[in-house]
Amino acid sequence: MMRKIFIACVAASMAALFACQSSKTVKATLSDLKGEWNIVSVDGEDVTVPEDQDAPFIGFDTTEGQLYGNASCNYLMGSFDINAAPGVIDFSGMASTRRMCPDMALEQKILEAFGQVKSYSLTADGDIQLSNADGKAVMLLEKRDPQVSARELNGVWNVKTLADTPVESPEGKPYQFTFNLNDMTFFVTTDCNNLSGQFKSEANELEFFSVTATMMACENMAFEDNIKTVINDVSTFKITSDTLLTLFNKENIPVVTMVKESSL
Repeated sequence: MMRKIFIACVAASMAALFACQSSKTVKATLSDLKGEWNIVSVDGEDVTVPEDQDAPFIGFDTTEGQLYGNASCNYLMGSFDINAAPGVIDFSGMASTRRMCPDMALEQKILEAFGQVKSYSLTADGDIQLSNADGKAVMLLEKRDPQVSARELNGVWNVKTLADTPVESPEGKPYQFTFNLNDMTFFVTTDCNNLSGQFKSEANELEFFSVTATMMACENMAFEDNIKTVINDVSTFKITSDTLLTLFNKENIPVVTMVKESSL
């Protein structure tokens, strides 16, 4: 009987030791944060993405101290201190857009968790654990797959929002971006003049250049003027669900959203 109790105690001790080892984290440095991370669990619960909403993620620009991402409905943006001690981070500089989605529960949970974060560490699997002031894990981040390829830009896209404001184009004449990867050119239709030029892209980066326009004068040129301003400031893009294209400016703020009309 004593032998069975001894064996059971040893087994229990080994299991406890293994559990501690498997969940152990090590101190991380700023370079470990670089890149984009899926938010896979919050407060110990696996993330379940609401239907027709984006999978939440966070991205870190460790050179400029900028962060960006998506909380499943709204875009995230902000900054963090790149001179903080290794393993120390604060998200008090984070902001988000203000859209309303059918299910905001996950987003609210994510934003509340970010508000508690004071430190980060690296797990044995190479994930990032974000913890509160008491050292309790509040969020787990898993490295994202490589960014969407530029070839997915190829095609015709109908503009839906500009600077987070819905756009209504003239009947029968939708505002459109056309990307042609054969010669890396783009074409934009507006109320009045058409814009064209070239673009270059690597991973999710996007830059327009050599932009020209026709020279007609029209009564309403507001959309055209705004698009010209936006094009000069575009820095990155994101494609979700294969049909929704979002362009971001240099501050990682979404400036245009488009829905795919057709492929070339």
